[in-house]
Amino acid sequence: MLKNDVFLLYPPGYSGNYLQWIINVSERDSASHTVQDPLLPDGTTHGFVRRPTHLGLMRLLQWMLKNNPEKPQTYIVNAFQHPTSWHMHSAYSAFFMLHAKPDCAVVNIYADADDEIKYGALNSYTKWPTFFDSTMYFGNYGFDIWGSNQPADIKNRNYLYDSWKKDFPVNRESGFWEEFNYNTEASRLWYESRNKLQPWEVNETEYTTCDLINKERILNIRLIDILKDRFLEDIFVPWIESQHIGEFDWSHAVSYHPTYVAAQKNIIWFEAIKQFRQSQIVDKFLLSNSLVQAFVLDELGNRLQELPDWRDQSTEEILQHVNYQIKS
Repeated sequence: MLKNDVFLLYPPGYSGNYLQWIINVSERDSASHTVQDPLLPDGTTHGFVRRPTHLGLMRLLQWMLKNNPEKPQTYIVNAFQHPTSWHMHSAYSAFFMLHAKPDCAVVNIYADADDEIKYGALNSYTKWPTFFDSTMYFGNYGFDIWGSNQPADIKNRNYLYDSWKKDFPVNRESGFWEEFNYNTEASRLWYESRNKLQPWEVNETEYTTCDLINKERILNIRLIDILKDRFLEDIFVPWIESQHIGEFDWSHAVSYHPTYVAAQKNIIWFEAIKQFRQSQIVDKFLLSNSLVQAFVLDELGNRLQELPDWRDQSTEEILQHVNYQIKS
């Protein structure tokens, strides 16, 4: 049985469900009732059913208050740099969890490079259509997110070209520690001020301070690192073991990792976009759906101005006009 809770912070498309499965299938108590092969045809690991499912900090708090879990467990928390809701930020979620549960373990999955952020967005777009169905981003366009392989569509490509940066949640590491430290320091100053003025009401007996927060209980993982051959052996397993949160047998997860990586069809994005930039050769993957076509138009930058009516043209027509070679 886990000794302490584990919270995994990430937005859709960042492989957090896979990391939760790794913990559950490796922890000796939960392994017996965790599916051994969680992969579905779309490359997700949602064959492993989560309870609770992906919730933001406030919704998770509601779930915990309602269900009052008696034993420690793993939780996946929707966390990203929301422009207005500070409680959605990974830094605040980490601060909150460690403030409430100093012995918990927090894993923050982030993407800090443009190509990695786009990879995460592609995962969300192609592997979790529920996200768009529930938020209805495409409601005014008649877009069938549940259609066959999300075929590329000019209207939706144009929409995504204009809007993908605000529509897809992004979790960047930059600013994490600055914001985490700000939350910690602000809470400390609030406590000291209240303790000075109303010590009978705010004191170490009646009020929880922040002094026990231990940054070593936080692991920051780059999304791209999860795709590495030795991700488990070199990064994830050593850190989890260092937290002393349970007894684990990692053998199945380690042997399964290549299977998971091979199922991630969007990995081709990295090589395809590199070839696109270096050789002006367009891999067919770069035309496979509306979002990746929007990314291709991003790459063209000012060259789009050569085509005043580009919004009415297919991506293939645009690329041919600027002399890119499309693979047959």
